[in-house]
Amino acid sequence: MAVVSKARKQGLTVRLQDIIQTESIEALAKRATLTDNKKRQQVGRPRAASGTSFSLSPIQDLYFQHAANGHKGTSRFNQSITVRISRKVDSAKIREALQTIVLRHGMLRARFSKDSDGAWKQRTTRV
Repeated sequence: MAVVSKARKQGLTVRLQDIIQTESIEALAKRATLTDNKKRQQVGRPRAASGTSFSLSPIQDLYFQHAANGHKGTSRFNQSITVRISRKVDSAKIREALQTIVLRHGMLRARFSKDSDGAWKQRTTRV
């Protein structure tokens, strides 16, 4: 209820049912509507087209500032997981699942480079 109320104060209509049923903030944002507009409009951060450069997020910017000073010892940013599969699975199915994930989540295709001013930018590659 608090989310619905706070959203309304910001000019958004979010239904409690949508909060309960959606599995991500992105999915909830797609269901949100602007309060002062009768048409359903998608709300949220626009996505950059593949191949188009865009600014780093604050945490990415912090990472590149830290990386410029060189990583020493364990002061690296790394996240990994181990998955144990309890039954035999065809490797083609795993490959297909991973390709689907990469297709859906553009940041898994992110590439970073410096622009002409020396500022780091990112872009996602085309699939």
